[in-house]
Amino acid sequence: MALPQNYTSFENYIEDSLAFLKQYSWIYNSPNTHLLSSKSLQDTSSDWVTYFRNISSKGLNKLAAGDVEANAPQTLKDFFAKIKSFNPTFQRYTNEVVVDFPKNAPVGLKKKHEIVSLIPLVNEIYQKANCDVIFDIGCGVGYISEILNRQFQYKVVGIEGSPKKVGLAEQYQKKFYSTSRNKVEYIEHMVADDSFTFMQNLYENKLNSNGNVCIIGLHICADLCVTVLDLFKKLDFVKGMVIMPCCYHRMLVYVGENSTESFAKFPCSKVFQRRYNLMGGNQFLKRTFLRMAAQRSNENWKDLTKDEHEFRGKNCLFRAIIQEIAAEENWRIKRLKRKSGLRMDESYNIKLAVDNLKDTHQLLTQDGDTIDVTEVNNKILEKWNQYRDQYIVIEAIIVLQNVLQSMCENIVLLDRIEYLREMGINGFVRKVTNDVISPRCFAIVATK
Repeated sequence: MALPQNYTSFENYIEDSLAFLKQYSWIYNSPNTHLLSSKSLQDTSSDWVTYFRNISSKGLNKLAAGDVEANAPQTLKDFFAKIKSFNPTFQRYTNEVVVDFPKNAPVGLKKKHEIVSLIPLVNEIYQKANCDVIFDIGCGVGYISEILNRQFQYKVVGIEGSPKKVGLAEQYQKKFYSTSRNKVEYIEHMVADDSFTFMQNLYENKLNSNGNVCIIGLHICADLCVTVLDLFKKLDFVKGMVIMPCCYHRMLVYVGENSTESFAKFPCSKVFQRRYNLMGGNQFLKRTFLRMAAQRSNENWKDLTKDEHEFRGKNCLFRAIIQEIAAEENWRIKRLKRKSGLRMDESYNIKLAVDNLKDTHQLLTQDGDTIDVTEVNNKILEKWNQYRDQYIVIEAIIVLQNVLQSMCENIVLLDRIEYLREMGINGFVRKVTNDVISPRCFAIVATK
């Protein structure tokens, strides 16, 4: 397990990490559109607020890079120093192969990067575990299954829960990879906790109960990651595993009293569960924490211009004002469009944003009746004049969230590695892709 250099045990690491996250949970515990209605801004230290109100775009970019200017409050400097102490350095797997993708195959640049980055690691684990076939979990339309066969002549069984994607995989195979039909097969099945028997039968049918299997997955979403870890432990014939988890925020959540949230498969290790229960983790490790873990890398924030920071901050402030009004009136908000209709390359136009509100949002009573949004236009503008100087503080808080992203993802990943260790399996994490191109860049790897 790749712990930070100053930690020798996962238990000590998780104890200190949770204490830190609990202390600063006000940064991320509410959606950004709730920063006003949840009163999160009131929890921001006054010296931080003063610093943020006078910060330059260069200063914001330094924050995004994990650094602070010399005139920053000491408590903010301590905050960043502590984050650095929690972040392990995962070894980057830099081997790549040259892949001759079929001409006109609909493979995007991101997918190509993921494939050429991942398959050398799959090849290494396949060879190390002396495997005979690959089970590609969530194979989608079959790109990586086909490339593994084309590059290494491996036999691959693609397992996919979407019948539409299975159909497309078979179409693409016929069109682009016709020589693989005896080596690559696609099967419709949604891998879940009860998939043990299915996998056992699949093994017996495909390998006649003879040989070893390597399980792989390019995008192992939400709870499926822990499900695959369990299958890896239970299925004796599975000897190698390379999976790239993603979408942590989509894990099954249970909402309890006093806005607590708990998850079916997080945390999954016993060590983490004990500390989580002792510290009341369901109060501050909520879906917002997991959403933060699943955000894009802070590399994307390091070079934003002053205008870009201003636009982002004001756009979030506008949405937070709508949310505060809805909370005051006991209304619900339905988002009609993801885009506001405003252009980031122009100055933020609050009057245009208000005019566009009828096309971007719908306000509803608790009984489902529609509110005429034009009736609240004046109230929005009043609140805008009240809060307009807060946009830079909101933008700074969002930057802090992105700085916390790597720490939060590390905690999720290390919890899963500890879970493997508790099952008697030595697993590790490798950084596989360039996180600017493919943000969920880590693979969980194990052999037995």
